Amino acid sequence: MSLDFSKPPEMKIFPYDANDPAAFLDRAEESWSTDPVFNNLQWALSLRFCQEAGPYAAAIFEEAGNRWIGLQTVAKRPMILNGPDELSEGVVRAILDYFPASAGLTASKSIVAQLAPAWGKQIVDTVPMYLYELSALDPTVKFEGQLRQVGQNDRERLVQWIEKFAIAINERLIGRNYREEADKMIAGGQIWFLEINGQVVSMAGSTRSVGGVACVNYVYTPEESRGRGFASSNVGLLSEYLLRSHQKTCLYAEEGYPASNRVYQKLGYEIVSRVVEVDFKQDS
Repeated sequence: MSLDFSKPPEMKIFPYDANDPAAFLDRAEESWSTDPVFNNLQWALSLRFCQEAGPYAAAIFEEAGNRWIGLQTVAKRPMILNGPDELSEGVVRAILDYFPASAGLTASKSIVAQLAPAWGKQIVDTVPMYLYELSALDPTVKFEGQLRQVGQNDRERLVQWIEKFAIAINERLIGRNYREEADKMIAGGQIWFLEINGQVVSMAGSTRSVGGVACVNYVYTPEESRGRGFASSNVGLLSEYLLRSHQKTCLYAEEGYPASNRVYQKLGYEIVSRVVEVDFKQDS
């Protein structure tokens, strides 16, 4: 990709300022609210920025009536999930300047194809993902067991399962403090266990709820309990519970796990978008 950086981009950049987060959020929410399912992840993470001190970066890039929103957490993997897939040279330059030390990228396949070579980065790992939404469960699907919120007495099991979940998704959560994660989930009432005959067999969470949309995540079933439909019951019961107070639920699922995708589709989840998460080769 040949880029001409001699011309200044005719665009505006609105950066996230920890001292005035409302200025960024108000402008970004104009875009996010138009599609709260697609924008659930960015929206919720931005609200988290306002609550936590951390090395976060975010900016809105506007050009010719189009708007791209970029977020970067401590993992240094920018997330560009808004705006048209075709980026002008000015937008590419602005994104590269604002996120100079990128370890990876989450975006559409087209945007990744434009930004990776512009950064001069080699992609070493690619994780394609589906974004699903659900308005109503398939009424023919039956569920087994009981769903219950995880309490303080479950803390040690939850910590272990969060760590195992991190490993199961290729360690993209490695580096976090699992005990802190567990404590936040318990305190926020954001994580549930599925019990079968008094035995805990699976977990699922909902740590992002914005714009009338709740996101299902942290879906994990230990190896000894897999293959018996527990994940389907867990996600189904949690989705049913969340739909009582939300217009829709959504979830991300890696394309490389066809069994999980069949479970979600059987429940009534529909694919609404595709994104890819890539890791770049780091300079030695």
